[in-house]
Amino acid sequence: MKQFWTVFKFELSQTLKQKSFYITVLLTALILFGASFVPRLMAGKSETGEADVNNPSESSLIQEKEKIALLINGQVDPSVKDALAEIFDFVEVKDESELANKVKSEEVEKGVSLLSNTEAVVYLAQASFYDSEDLEIKSILEDNYRYNIAIRDLDISADNLRNIDQVEVNAGIQSLGTNPFVGYVLSYIMVFFLYFLILARGQSIATSVAKEKDNRTMELLVTSVKPSAMIWGKVMSGLVASIINILAIALGAGLGYLVNVKNNPMAQEIIKSVLAEVSSADILVFLGFTIVGVTFYYLIFAALGSMVSRLDEMNQAMTPVTMMVVIAFMVTMFTMSTPNSPILKIASFVPFTSPLAMFARYQMISVPTVEVLISFAILLVSTIVVAFAATKIYRSGTLNYGNKMNIFKALKKND
Repeated sequence: MKQFWTVFKFELSQTLKQKSFYITVLLTALILFGASFVPRLMAGKSETGEADVNNPSESSLIQEKEKIALLINGQVDPSVKDALAEIFDFVEVKDESELANKVKSEEVEKGVSLLSNTEAVVYLAQASFYDSEDLEIKSILEDNYRYNIAIRDLDISADNLRNIDQVEVNAGIQSLGTNPFVGYVLSYIMVFFLYFLILARGQSIATSVAKEKDNRTMELLVTSVKPSAMIWGKVMSGLVASIINILAIALGAGLGYLVNVKNNPMAQEIIKSVLAEVSSADILVFLGFTIVGVTFYYLIFAALGSMVSRLDEMNQAMTPVTMMVVIAFMVTMFTMSTPNSPILKIASFVPFTSPLAMFARYQMISVPTVEVLISFAILLVSTIVVAFAATKIYRSGTLNYGNKMNIFKALKKND
């Protein structure tokens, strides 16, 4: 245990001396600090929008009418022309040839051939891929038929019919489980952060081991320190550095809350609605899967770092574990929109993906406690197994120079 603490304190002090570490911590804190401005911006935009509605500018009231060519090509009620005249500046033409010429020469924006009170053909100089019907003309014809033509034989006024049509019916959703919006936002932020944390700190641990081998420092260390103490000292120092990153996130978010939310009631409501959805269970799930998950990956990174003889072999050695992290990230991100999907459910039980997938799934839907415990148990047991394997690989690889070593040879090698 004494050797472990010696290695741990040395590795942590070395990490804390690195400028890159402080840049990373500062960057993550600033990102969360900047994210805290979003509710304030949303609130400010809402207030600006309300002001614009109450005080419309003159330019918004006076709009130039779009010029069109109009052909009456059937039995059409006079009210149709009146309805079009409210929206468009139209020029009547005698036939389709004249209509087409005006559209092609761009004298008008489009041509409208009225076949009946409810049917029209719209001519465009060049239709786009998405043009299948003119929704504006369709809406005008529908409203005119409903309010000016169809009601003539009914004992109801156009105003009363409009009032009926304008009745708003609300059918809000009250979730008995988790809030999907809040869950998605929290999952997105934390999954991205955990992905960054595993890769950045994991590769730093692997590089540290490889450097010690490259400059022969390892030969001196193994004579006085047990390999198990060395690998665990490095991994635990990396874990503490990761926790410092998490605290930086909390600090950045906290400062942002104090700066942006204190004097902004609407922003306060948005933050309160988010915090109301975060329970102690959410925090425990995040911390549990984060601590065990990053330990799982850091052990693998340290073991692979011990297998290389030179620093220029690092990229090749790190490729398999880097790909595992990337796959875990991609699977989680692409299935977050469908949290009930079998892919995300399976990923939440696989130790390589569960640190990211289970937290995202837990935030998005109501996951039974037994499933969370089973997933955590699988991850914990897997981490213990990886710890024994990584220690053996580390022991075999630290003094291996020149000879190419793979994982299976390292595991089979006698102590």
